[in-house]
Amino acid sequence: MSAHQCILILVCFLVSCGRSQAEHPLQPAVDIARQCQRSMRESIYDYTCTIVRRERIDGKLGQPETIFAKVYHHKATPERDNEPVSIYMRFESPEEVAGREVLFCNIDEDAKVLVRKGGTRLPFLTLSLDPLSRFAMRGNRHPITEFGLRRLAERMAEQGEAEIRNDGCELAINDQAELEGRACKLFEVTHPVERAHFKFHKIRIFIDTALNLPVRFESYGWPKHEGDEPPLDEEYTYNNIRLNVGLCDRDFDRNNPEYAFAR
Repeated sequence: MSAHQCILILVCFLVSCGRSQAEHPLQPAVDIARQCQRSMRESIYDYTCTIVRRERIDGKLGQPETIFAKVYHHKATPERDNEPVSIYMRFESPEEVAGREVLFCNIDEDAKVLVRKGGTRLPFLTLSLDPLSRFAMRGNRHPITEFGLRRLAERMAEQGEAEIRNDGCELAINDQAELEGRACKLFEVTHPVERAHFKFHKIRIFIDTALNLPVRFESYGWPKHEGDEPPLDEEYTYNNIRLNVGLCDRDFDRNNPEYAFAR
């Protein structure tokens, strides 16, 4: 999921609109992206949130899904220089997926994702899956391995730096935007001309000015005919964000009595 949803997504796409790294007027944005990435690693250890996501899968736009999530970032050790992440998700709506639970921790290289199906058919079926497998990806545009602000920030900053020489975009910034009562800054990036290396026609990213975090991401494909509205490919809205709440091992234990994996 994505996911699919962070200020550094903006940076990635912004830097894909430039001329060359030496002359690109948005190079300072890349620098800010790296600074933001370092700040997140130093100051955000865990968080909970509610995500409302909507994704186009196999050409069909699905219903909005509401998901409660917990995320915890493990510290690096002498034996492990990366920082694994533990993730728990519980789907709350719509009815077809309500009660689905997902648990993942990538401390081990062969880490599996634990999925309790939920929904209306075989709701208590629990499977241990390769996170990149066909079954794990069913109904998702992005694998759980790409979930989380830190990982997404790192990947998008790197990709942005690699794509800084591409041309052809328009940028609009609204410093006075609002999203569900929250003061935000809105970035809208558009590729007017469709090209093979562009992955989207338009994206819109809302940054909560109080939290300095992304709270909504929208991506649109190219319209089939001139004058048509661009089709929505994916959107993610983050609500009820709580940072550094003190999550612990119990929050990512399949035997937690609050979860239904063991039932």
